[in-house]
Amino acid sequence: PVVCAAPDQCHVAGVCQPASGTCTYANKADGTTCDDGNSGTTNDVCTGGICAGSAACGTQPKPKSSGYYKKLCKDGHSNSHGGDALTDADAVCVGDLTSTFAGISTVDDICAVYDHDSRGAHDTNGPNCKDCTKADNELMALALNVCRGLVCLSQEVDSSCSGGPGDHTLTTVGASLATTDEILANPARNKTTCKDAGCLAKEVNNGKGLHHTS
Repeated sequence: PVVCAAPDQCHVAGVCQPASGTCTYANKADGTTCDDGNSGTTNDVCTGGICAGSAACGTQPKPKSSGYYKKLCKDGHSNSHGGDALTDADAVCVGDLTSTFAGISTVDDICAVYDHDSRGAHDTNGPNCKDCTKADNELMALALNVCRGLVCLSQEVDSSCSGGPGDHTLTTVGASLATTDEILANPARNKTTCKDAGCLAKEVNNGKGLHHTS
């Protein structure tokens, strides 16, 4: 006899198919309490068979760079680095948070973004040019920082990307993310607009644009 034990927190025990000996599993009801294994989230629940929580954001922002997250991928797959690893819950959160990456749900989906640096090698100004793929990487990092609770959407940003020299418009991480996402989700994006988008996300990821008060 084949025993079809539940494979994870968000699926029920399976039913064996006699013809093949394989198991089929049904999702637990959306909203079922679970633990996504990410200490940066709270109120973890099952949604569509995947466990994910909402960011539990502290008052002290500690964002990670795009390069940091790229190290958590290798050859398009998860790569544990320094005791840290991406999870499918991270991917689901990013997919829900952005239009640019809408629908992604696995670590491999995240790593595919970081693995596309060479796609625009022959596209110097269009939507897949080098500046646009770099901006995609920065937006992915910004979304991951929010999803992991390393920076809050309400965190104030003193942006140097929103105007000319000295025009530091005070806004928020949420506003920067929304603007970046709107630019990069647009099929008509180009080298110029992508540079603007990349700047907005990068200044949060490297901490230089975050507004600090003494």
